[in-house]
Amino acid sequence: MKFATALGERRPFRLTNAQQVIATVRAVSNGKRAMHLLNYGIDPIQDIRVSYSHKISRATLFVPGDAEGKALAMKGGEFSIPEMGAYAVVLLED
Repeated sequence: MKFATALGERRPFRLTNAQQVIATVRAVSNGKRAMHLLNYGIDPIQDIRVSYSHKISRATLFVPGDAEGKALAMKGGEFSIPEMGAYAVVLLED
């Protein structure tokens, strides 16, 4: 339990409506970060809400087969992913 508590305190984000999603964030370049999300459930998930502890000005969703990406609306450091299949990446920009 001590290990889980330590992870929870350091996590820079919180996911809501994503019980079957594992997420990690990695720095990529120029102050940008990539949030990788893996849905280990069978069905797609809708309306995943992400609260991020750092200031974000822009979030862009990338899913397999979509090279263009989709801008996500930001509101007070939070954004929503309308629907996610097995895997997605959100590019986060300061």
